[in-house]
Amino acid sequence: MFPTGTDLSRLLLHEWSHTFVNPALEEHAEAFTGTLAPLYEAVADTMARHRYGDTMVFFYEQVVRAATTLAAGDLFTPKEVDAEFTFHARQGFYLTRFTMNALDEYRRDRARWPTFRTFVPDLIERYTEYLADNPNPGPSGRTKMGLLVIALLAGLLFMVWTRRRRRKAGPRSGHATGTPPAAGPGGTPHPKTG
Repeated sequence: MFPTGTDLSRLLLHEWSHTFVNPALEEHAEAFTGTLAPLYEAVADTMARHRYGDTMVFFYEQVVRAATTLAAGDLFTPKEVDAEFTFHARQGFYLTRFTMNALDEYRRDRARWPTFRTFVPDLIERYTEYLADNPNPGPSGRTKMGLLVIALLAGLLFMVWTRRRRRKAGPRSGHATGTPPAAGPGGTPHPKTG
């Protein structure tokens, strides 16, 4: 089904953003595929599953997703912005918040950076500093822990749901307690339960 409403707006904003983000980043491909490659390599397997198996494609997508999430703050409700941010993080775009902060500064100081193209060298410098401060880049321990907590809660909810379902269905063995009948004297079943 073709997207409508907010989903269509997001799709159009996303694809339109590629028209200026991609060429501006491409001018600095050596930095992205060289010095900054570890930022991609930290999530290369995840990106490959999403068909983003290339360093430059990762950075195109990372910057576009940060830009569209930032723009969503001007266009949509905070709940929709949070949902978009969470969606990107789950897909492995762990630099979204970092990139949003950089793009927000660019947006607020257009006298310093009149075009996105003029901002890209500063963005590269920020990514380089991020990499220096985070020699093992990738989703943070908090993100990984959050996903683990969600998985554990889902497992717990499934267990509770299963138990309630079993209780509603009644005992499986035909006995009120679901346990074998108590043995009477001499090991024979008790006359009232056996």
